[in-house]
Amino acid sequence: MLDDSFSYPPFQVLEDEEKPLRMTVGIGALCENGRCVVLGSDMRASYPGSSIDPNDLIGKQWHYSHIPRFENVTCAMAGRLGICSDIADALARKFGQLSKKKKRIRHEDLANAIDAARWQVLHKCYDWALKTRFDVPWNKILRGEATPEEFTIPEAIAEARVICDNYQFKAELIVSGFVDGDPVLFRASGKEELQSDSTLGVYVIGSRGAQAAMNHLNKRGQTLMRGLPSTLLHIHEAMEAARKADREHIGPPAIYAVISFDKGLWRFDPQSHLLKGWAKAYKNREDTSSLETELATEQVRMGLFKWPGHEGARAAEFSRSG
Repeated sequence: MLDDSFSYPPFQVLEDEEKPLRMTVGIGALCENGRCVVLGSDMRASYPGSSIDPNDLIGKQWHYSHIPRFENVTCAMAGRLGICSDIADALARKFGQLSKKKKRIRHEDLANAIDAARWQVLHKCYDWALKTRFDVPWNKILRGEATPEEFTIPEAIAEARVICDNYQFKAELIVSGFVDGDPVLFRASGKEELQSDSTLGVYVIGSRGAQAAMNHLNKRGQTLMRGLPSTLLHIHEAMEAARKADREHIGPPAIYAVISFDKGLWRFDPQSHLLKGWAKAYKNREDTSSLETELATEQVRMGLFKWPGHEGARAAEFSRSG
């Protein structure tokens, strides 16, 4: 029997503290007046509440180059490893269905596909939590075909609501790139409403270090009007700011993804001498506008390279702005 004081404790359902958390910070930023997007993330998987050491080679970004019309779309995630992987797979299926649409893919179509993928995984989590709690298929309870032991149907429904309300859907994602030539930048966090605001063109996800990263990007004045060189530097600095704020959960950055609206998906090495030199030179300088030059842009172009499976492309093939 349930009384008015009943409260199902959070974390009790489907929460195993020894399960790893994937990438703990991710940053997506539009730049070049919306003609380019940069996506950065770290590679750490940590094991909260246990003595297991973190793994700094686990995190990665998902690319959908195998799906027509989504070749230039990337996704970075932060949260529980299994949930993130399930969402990535669900996104691939939804994007595959959407790619068959004959007409132009709209912003609304993309939002619906992302939300459908999130709900598919969340629904599975809810379903498993309720099955393990009641030992009776949930759809049979709703239809009145089965009653869990020690519960009436109203009591089971009331407890189910508490379980679902307290379930923490530990998954955040940034979907970025270009579809049918239009820029894409979405952010989703747990059960919150999907966000998409290209006016600022900057999103950050992850652990408490994410706040430090966003503060740094705001301090640098990062917007979609910024050029590619300064955007790369700002993201690089923001990743380091996040690490300083949360060294336990945030590891070194993975490869930065650089996506051009007309030349597709490229990568840039966070350990490049160019970025390290800029980070040192601008460490104590408030203004980075001196990087808004053709020389700096050309230096970045020469450092770009294709990802595995697409070798042979040269940095010189990357389009010039303008």
